[in-house]
Amino acid sequence: MKAISRIFMLVSMAGVAATIIGCRRPTESASDASAAAPLEQTVSKGDVSVTLTATPGRVFLEQDILLSIRVTTPASTSVALPSIHDRLLGFMDAGHFDREPHSSGASITQERVIQLTPLIADEYRIAPMAFIYTDKATTPPTEGWLATPPLVFQLQAVTDHAVGNDIKSTMSPIWVYPPLRTVSGYIGILLIILVIGFMGWKLIRRAHRRIRLMRMSPRERAMEELNELLAQKLVEKKQFKDFYVELTMVVRRYIERQHHIRAPEQTTEEFLAAVSKDPRFDSEIVLRLRKFLEAADLVKFAAYQPDSSNVSSSIETATDYITSDADRIEASEGIASITEHKEQLL
Repeated sequence: MKAISRIFMLVSMAGVAATIIGCRRPTESASDASAAAPLEQTVSKGDVSVTLTATPGRVFLEQDILLSIRVTTPASTSVALPSIHDRLLGFMDAGHFDREPHSSGASITQERVIQLTPLIADEYRIAPMAFIYTDKATTPPTEGWLATPPLVFQLQAVTDHAVGNDIKSTMSPIWVYPPLRTVSGYIGILLIILVIGFMGWKLIRRAHRRIRLMRMSPRERAMEELNELLAQKLVEKKQFKDFYVELTMVVRRYIERQHHIRAPEQTTEEFLAAVSKDPRFDSEIVLRLRKFLEAADLVKFAAYQPDSSNVSSSIETATDYITSDADRIEASEGIASITEHKEQLL
């Protein structure tokens, strides 16, 4: 009894499934048949007839269409099949073949099958084609022609649902991001270009500064170096030793450029001994330079911590010496120039 009950249950379930499938299949089959039904056109003239059959009758972008051209004529009539290449709109000719002609009574049927591949287009149609035939049963043979109507196809929608406004009818370019390796390469090249550009800018700036300094007079260059030293704010940072080293070098380099004495390479005692024997340095100037350099040596070598008044006095001494010495030399050069000019006039 249990086996009979199980068999009855299985038969019942199979019947229900068959009923559901049978209810659904006719609707789907009708829709598919309507979309895939062939599109056919027939035109005839006398005993000559041309039939165009396109299968399926609608355009599916994922499916080719087979176009059949059948021409039926009397046995004594010949017909030339026209070219279809310039008759297509929205299709591409993917190839064709001709079937063997077959006769039926006193008529002969020729058939050519063409494979059409649909393209992305706004319209799909096959333009009218002209068929020229010749009747050889008459003397002389007579010619005639007939033309087929255009075949216009509808595009089968991909979905039966309504298309939203966010779907565009035309495709726009899509940005494809380059791979990470390519981006890294571009970034590396850009960094190299920036580094080379920065180094070139630094070299050009340094060269311009050297040219500008070379064109300065000894006084102008010394004052330029003094202003750069004060801009470093070494005194505010309590870096007194570095400040006095640079301050004395400003004065020593000025003396080297103005009087051609190699002051930067000499010690304080060597420098003072050299200028004491030079007639261009009187005793007062030598005394001022001695006090200035010895005060700086206390800071540089004895770790002396000067106060603000001492620093201001050292800066004032260096500035006054450079200014007064340059004025004296310019005045003496001016007098010498006037004297030379008078001697030339005399």
